[in-house]
Amino acid sequence: MLNSHSNKGLFDSLTSFLSDRYHQYYILRGSSYDSLGGRYRDSEEIHMIDLTKKTIPKTLPAIELKTLDGKTLNLPDTQSDTMTILLFVEPQASGNNNLPITIYSPTPVRTKKVRWPLLSGGIIVAAHEHAKNHINNQIKVIIAFLCDDIERVKAIQKKYSIPNVVTMVPGGLKNPLVNKLGILSADKYANIFLLRRNNTIEWQKNGLHYQNSKFRWYFRRCKLAFEYHIHACDYEIGLKALKNKEYKKAQQLFSGPFDIKIKERFSRSALAQKTSHNSYGLAKAMIGMNDHESALNHLDIAITKHEKSNNCFTGKPCPTIITLFKSKSEILFKLGRDKEAKTVKMNASVEPAECMPAIGRVAETLGRRLKETSDIE
Repeated sequence: MLNSHSNKGLFDSLTSFLSDRYHQYYILRGSSYDSLGGRYRDSEEIHMIDLTKKTIPKTLPAIELKTLDGKTLNLPDTQSDTMTILLFVEPQASGNNNLPITIYSPTPVRTKKVRWPLLSGGIIVAAHEHAKNHINNQIKVIIAFLCDDIERVKAIQKKYSIPNVVTMVPGGLKNPLVNKLGILSADKYANIFLLRRNNTIEWQKNGLHYQNSKFRWYFRRCKLAFEYHIHACDYEIGLKALKNKEYKKAQQLFSGPFDIKIKERFSRSALAQKTSHNSYGLAKAMIGMNDHESALNHLDIAITKHEKSNNCFTGKPCPTIITLFKSKSEILFKLGRDKEAKTVKMNASVEPAECMPAIGRVAETLGRRLKETSDIE
């Protein structure tokens, strides 16, 4: 019945509801409490950021948007080899052109009196910051307003100086796309979609906020999600480049996704932890280009970063450190530094100890990726 032509909208609403992680967390399970991470807030954060390994990629349906100069923008864009941050925003029903602070606000300056700024520039600013800071310049941001009033959208863009691509969804909330994607409360929180280079969905977030995700925690989690998943997209392509022996391309991808010299907002974040895995990928790329000195340098960085972000100071190396030690000993042997190589190899032969990752499954997930990297010859 739901699949009949007359009930297509109802079918789309049902499927988007069942596949939405927000509803899965609060409605489609027996309890809203998850002991993972030790605290309810940690459980929410882990679920919202979504660290699951996606075995069945979710494809973005065909979307037709209208630009402010009257042209048509079709998604997915099969001609582009970039990631896309797609934000759906609904103008206020009251008719004014104000955007809520959750969507856009001036970027705050942190002071000594305020450890965590209440506002973080809104999600539009955060999206553009990540696109601007992407070291390979391979992220584009598209803002899609659920509105047909071109003059109103132009006024909003001018008021907030919104850069990049600003578009409109024909028909606004009446467009079937709203049901297909499960767009909700876009007048309060932007509905976010991060698309991989192949146009499948890497991460998405509807406009409903988690119980402990208002204001500062909402922005913290969205930024962590951006950082983690953008890294995941680049890391996946980097692994493919290594497997195909495209070492220059791998070097470029593992050098990102962001400049690690920039002071990290959250020193124990997914971004901090990812640098050890990228450094290991760089080491493998350098080995492929027979630059063993550079490979050794990147391995030392990987070891230091992993120990710092995972509290690996128990006197015994964790499984990840042991993997890095084994690679380091192999490089030292190739450089003719046999004595050092034997010492490092001996350190890698001890019984591994558990490390204490800063954010639940982040280290576990990235550790799996590091293992995938180590398996590449």
